[in-house]
Amino acid sequence: MLDENIMNNQTRVCHVTSAHPRHDPRIFYKECRSLAEHAFDVVLLVNDNLPDETIDGVKIKSTRFVPRNRYERMIKSKKHIKKLMREIDADIYHFHDPELLPEAAWIKKKSKKVIFDFHEDVPQQILFKNWIPQKSRKIISRLYLKYEKKIVKNLAALVSVTPQIVEKLKCSNPNTVMITNYPILRNKEENTKNRYRGKNICFAGGISPQWNHENIIKAIESIEGVE
Repeated sequence: MLDENIMNNQTRVCHVTSAHPRHDPRIFYKECRSLAEHAFDVVLLVNDNLPDETIDGVKIKSTRFVPRNRYERMIKSKKHIKKLMREIDADIYHFHDPELLPEAAWIKKKSKKVIFDFHEDVPQQILFKNWIPQKSRKIISRLYLKYEKKIVKNLAALVSVTPQIVEKLKCSNPNTVMITNYPILRNKEENTKNRYRGKNICFAGGISPQWNHENIIKAIESIEGVE
């Protein structure tokens, strides 16, 4: 059972992810820690086999299930996630992965407030997924979009990362807001003092072929003084 040392008058918020690591910059550092700093009771529910822990006021709860492939993550892990969601019994559930749309609809029926966080434009992203057969991508994208619209129109709020995605989502749910992936500058004076001088380009994120780093590096090679 979960610890019960939280004051009754605190609003409990549970962030749920089936795919992201427990220390994900957007979910843990930007959203969960910010809520904890504003006196919310925050639980982060993740898929891994690491021990439960509390960091900066955020209680991290693990399903103790490590998916070996996409099928296990998108199908098998759900029973573990739902079991912990019941135990956590939060006031607000904040989801982070497209495959969790059914869980968002399920927990909403239990009179919970539900927020869905779209890190990407999922219907567009499906069109470029290498693991989906190319001939099937368009129809899967259309089917997903139809299902997404059906679910999100009834949720308490939606969150996304860019103005373009936010405007698209507002067509389904007007209560859509933008939380960008910009760095959090806690000490602005120190960050200004130590910043790099000259023409510097910085990418903050994962290093993988889909982000086209090699193409970007080739594109800036001819620009003098860029680092």
